[in-house]
Amino acid sequence: MGAFPGPANQPAEAKALNRPRRATVTPSKTSFFDEAQAEHERRLQNRTSDFLLRAYGVLLAATLLIFFLQGFALWGFHLEETTLHWIGAATVGQTAGLLALAIRSIFRGKNKA
Repeated sequence: MGAFPGPANQPAEAKALNRPRRATVTPSKTSFFDEAQAEHERRLQNRTSDFLLRAYGVLLAATLLIFFLQGFALWGFHLEETTLHWIGAATVGQTAGLLALAIRSIFRGKNKA
């Protein structure tokens, strides 16, 4: 009896030709996944910046309230002068740090990730 002409008896080249091909995606300038990832990153950046700006606003308002209470001595409020200097320096440091981060992220080059 002759060999059955099934796939087991075919040469390796014929087996390779009969193998189903993988689906290929035609390359485009931006794929769906790249757009979805970019949209996700934009949303995450917006949420993070919104949270940081709100937290910064609350901290800045608290600092101004402390200086206001100290200046008018309302309800017997009093802090040492060195404590007020530290609070003021921390506020300035926050402002400079936030400004540096914002400028760096806005004016970042397109080739940098």
